[in-house]
Amino acid sequence: MKTRYWLVVASALAACRVELGAPRGRSGGDDEPAEVWVYTSMYREVVTALEPILARELPRVRVRFFQAGSEKVRSRLEAELAAGSSRCDVLAISDPGAYATLKERGELLVRVPPAALSSPRSLLDLDGAYSLARVSMMVIGWSPRAARGTRPPAGFEDLARSDLAGRITMGDPLSSGTAFSSVALLADRLGWGWFDRLKRSRLTVSGGNAAVLTRLETREAAAGILLYENLVVARRKGSPVEAIFPIEGPVLIPGHIAILKGTRSPLAAAQVEDALLGREAQAVLVKSGQHGADPTAEPPEGAPRLDQLLDRSIHWQSARAEASIDDAGLRERWARVMR
Repeated sequence: MKTRYWLVVASALAACRVELGAPRGRSGGDDEPAEVWVYTSMYREVVTALEPILARELPRVRVRFFQAGSEKVRSRLEAELAAGSSRCDVLAISDPGAYATLKERGELLVRVPPAALSSPRSLLDLDGAYSLARVSMMVIGWSPRAARGTRPPAGFEDLARSDLAGRITMGDPLSSGTAFSSVALLADRLGWGWFDRLKRSRLTVSGGNAAVLTRLETREAAAGILLYENLVVARRKGSPVEAIFPIEGPVLIPGHIAILKGTRSPLAAAQVEDALLGREAQAVLVKSGQHGADPTAEPPEGAPRLDQLLDRSIHWQSARAEASIDDAGLRERWARVMR
């Protein structure tokens, strides 16, 4: 059924003149490689692991990265576009709302990479404006040493328990893209009243996922909401912080990928996009603790496969992203709850 669905989608997209595969355009002259800028929120160590793969697979393309948190990447891109143009060719961040906004403004090149045909349709854009590159999971980090015998939370709802008051932490959604998306989805699932209870329980909100992990490792907090990939890497280094998969399911945050319509090298940008969706690059993402774009592929260590999570998780439907979450409204509501 899924294969049949995607055959229909592919046919429909082709009829709409959507680029399937590499678009026409220059990839660099005979003597000079094309330069492609990738703006991404992938962690620096992931980017470092991807660079030799891209260099080997695309010898005629010079791939450059601007790496920062999703919110910083988005702010820089928006500032450049407002000034007239951006050097960004490929965008790869974990901020579904950003892609919906850029699509609505006509800033994205419509293209369906071949690899997208195996991705869950609920996590990509069916019009071909952006595809799925990776999926991050927000779970609960648990510090047994800081808990001092307190029963661990079974799920997100449990974080508002009175016996955990003063010992819960999360990243700041005003500076962390994954925290922002998590607030949007958790407020939808559990209601703003849940955040009210966390506030009354003296929830600590600051920094990003790395800061949350640090507070758990230093016993400043007993439980926190953070990315599973941070916990995977930390556990390899001997961290005592454990991962709890909430009974509500983890929050799945799609890391999309798209080509900016203003790219000066559309062919080279398409080659970079395809390489990032290729087997070797996807293996790097999985090793870093993220799910790849193929829901049936091997998952990161200790996690279920993506296709096993889709029906029991809190995740962002692409149609919902297109309905456009009101960023300003969400920020204002968050500020009112947390003041």
